[in-house]
Amino acid sequence: MPCASQESYNNGQCVSCGNVGCNTPGLYVRKDRSLGNQFFATSDTAPFCAQNYMVTIQLGQQLHSVNGELKVSLRGDLGYTSWVQLADGNLPALGDGISRRNVAFKENVGTVRAVVVLFTPAPTPDPAATTALASSLLGGDSDNDLGSVLASSLLGGGGGGSSSSSSLLGGGDLGSALASSLLGGGGQGLSAGAGLAAALLPGVLSQGDGTIEVTKAWVQPVPDGRPISTYSRSKLTPGQSTEFILQ
Repeated sequence: MPCASQESYNNGQCVSCGNVGCNTPGLYVRKDRSLGNQFFATSDTAPFCAQNYMVTIQLGQQLHSVNGELKVSLRGDLGYTSWVQLADGNLPALGDGISRRNVAFKENVGTVRAVVVLFTPAPTPDPAATTALASSLLGGDSDNDLGSVLASSLLGGGGGGSSSSSSLLGGGDLGSALASSLLGGGGQGLSAGAGLAAALLPGVLSQGDGTIEVTKAWVQPVPDGRPISTYSRSKLTPGQSTEFILQ
């Protein structure tokens, strides 16, 4: 189907043949440059034919961003499709975040009746371990305040390191100032070790209870299929699949 780029196609921004029209791949392809860029998806195993759907999951408002992987499967009259990754990384907070993707399912399940969603949170290291790791990377002692260790390391050691770095960071306790600096002003209540670990290992600090809420799910056969959706609100229990009946 016509689309500006592969990325736009993958992200579900192209679902229609539009005015240009879709081409037919294979022996009967139309060699007409006026059709522009055309994309379609295949499966990764022979005979490579696939059922193409635009799958969209809308997340509800949550207090914290959550790191993890979002997978989907479709249930139809003939069974279930295999799992396909819809999103991987930082799922948005405070706002209706939408994960949308054009997906190629190799199984033909007939009429689609439901979309099944599985959320797997990213691993969350123990805060003490992140502090120890950061101290180790800086050559310091994990039993000491990491802010002082870093100040000593940056300024060549000595007791004046703490006051000098505190001055450089705008005053205040060096550990808190460093954590605040590393976390963009959000270091309150976190140790400098946790702050530094967050900077060195992006995304490893999980916030909240690791759950996310789905407010809407919909599936559209592409190209030019009729969208079918559900508005049932449900929280996803990490590691457990949740089925949303489509209407």
